[in-house]
Amino acid sequence: TVGSRPGATLSRIISSADARRMLARSITEEIWQAQVIELATSLRWEHYHTHDSRRSVSGFPDLVLARKSEMVVLELKREMGRATPEQLRWLGHFNQLDILGAVARPSDFELVKLALTRVASVVVAQNQYGEPVLARVPFRPVAVAPAISTSEGGGG
Repeated sequence: TVGSRPGATLSRIISSADARRMLARSITEEIWQAQVIELATSLRWEHYHTHDSRRSVSGFPDLVLARKSEMVVLELKREMGRATPEQLRWLGHFNQLDILGAVARPSDFELVKLALTRVASVVVAQNQYGEPVLARVPFRPVAVAPAISTSEGGGG
């Protein structure tokens, strides 16, 4: 039973994946950006964000993250937001230079974290809308040949 009404039952139990998607849809771009900056700062990445883009070149990505010789460029969107052609063009320029540039949404938090921690390989792939997005490289175990003994028998 649910609540104070006798006999009330849940008509549908929400899965944790559904709950995460519902939460991701409620996150604004401003909150999402603050989360990414907080994560990046905690991992010792420096960040740049154009605070007033009205006088800037159209489409330049929201965040440029840099650490030592590494750089990640992100165009942040709400869960259902789409990148403009200008934003896609800029991300393409960065990707041509082998700088990871992608559209990132709140549901991509774990992929952003992997990209910044370098714990797993993250690459840029295209989603169904043709946007460059983060994707985890599938782990493929490498077959290792058994060790060959090099010791020789007999003694001197």
